[in-house]
Amino acid sequence: MTKSNFQPPKRKDKPGRTNNFHHFVKLALTKNPKKRPTAEKLLQHPFVSQPLSRTLAIELLDKANNPDHSTYNDFDDDDPEPESPVSVPHRIRSTSRSTREGKTLSEIN
Repeated sequence: MTKSNFQPPKRKDKPGRTNNFHHFVKLALTKNPKKRPTAEKLLQHPFVSQPLSRTLAIELLDKANNPDHSTYNDFDDDDPEPESPVSVPHRIRSTSRSTREGKTLSEIN
């Protein structure tokens, strides 16, 4: 079921996101698999194949080596906080008042 006037969400231009990044994401998220590039093609995209700058490489290594001490500046304040999980009963009690007493095994299963 689709809505005829449905508009997909628009991207927010954030600093640090290059045109190469946006083009790569656009290609990777193509809905039609026949039109979507293969993984090999995506790995050849300039965004993925470009060399990392020394500063970025050091920053990423620091985050990987010290996950507790790193600060993540790319956290979106616009994103909603995840909701706490709803309490779900492990077992749902039967509304039937009948008991197993007096029934054969085939009637129970």
